[in-house]
Amino acid sequence: MLVDANIELEDRFSKRPVITTRLSLSDAIRFVNLDHTLKELFVKQVRKRQQHNSSTNSMKTCEAIIFTAHFTFALIQCVGSSELKLIFTQVLYRHGERTPLSTYPNDPYKEDAWPNGFKQLTVEGCRQQYELGNFLRRKYSKLLSKSYKSHEIYVRSTNTSRTLASAACNLAGLYRNFQPEPIPIHTVPEEEDFVLLRTGLPCPGYDLAFKKDSRKVFSKIDEANEDFFKFVSKMSGIRDASTKSIGRLVGALEREIRNNFIMPDWIFAVWWDPTMGKYRTVYEMLYDINSVSSLEH
Repeated sequence: MLVDANIELEDRFSKRPVITTRLSLSDAIRFVNLDHTLKELFVKQVRKRQQHNSSTNSMKTCEAIIFTAHFTFALIQCVGSSELKLIFTQVLYRHGERTPLSTYPNDPYKEDAWPNGFKQLTVEGCRQQYELGNFLRRKYSKLLSKSYKSHEIYVRSTNTSRTLASAACNLAGLYRNFQPEPIPIHTVPEEEDFVLLRTGLPCPGYDLAFKKDSRKVFSKIDEANEDFFKFVSKMSGIRDASTKSIGRLVGALEREIRNNFIMPDWIFAVWWDPTMGKYRTVYEMLYDINSVSSLEH
């Protein structure tokens, strides 16, 4: 029995939506349990230093699983009477865990701290994709042969190393030990990708209006946290740190925490958060402020 559920998976640490899904409840629970949350990893480092209910609908004929992020993950499967048969499925998914895109001036971990450098898929990211491939194999075992057949599947990726590697890891999980030959992964240059990347049309008027309004919000945040940003500038080496300039700092810290790097003491310093009305760590404040600034992109 399928139970439709709209589930917003949150990083409970920051209350920032990470991924939104609509899928069977049992599948959601199984998929979510594949990975640890950023909060758990962050709390683990702190401790080192301290020593929608759903109802069934018999009229539904389609189940949709949607994961939203840079890519969208969508599985569309027809279900219903015994006469119906699944004949086609589209699956779009985001790349696995990656290394930072860049870092901040005073970061003790430069690009050589990462085996494959910046912007690349990590070992954990490959594992995530392998597990997703296993999940898809179980889900669509009646649709796909055990070994690759070119007329059954077409794989398309954006033209970046981490997404191409993610596709390869996913296929390894999808076919496991039954596929001796490499499976083609197709791609096109970024400027020609109107399927996975360039899916919208430019609207200068909208962009201008949105930036104008967002500047007002950013200015208020910067003013309320003036001393905080001065501290961040001093410790990180970022000149004139502000709501709009902390993206690479937060991105680097997040990936380093996820990969169990030892974090600098200053991110655990406690500050008064005027927005939340309570004391919080520097990292907590940085993470939430950056989630606001990311809305502009």
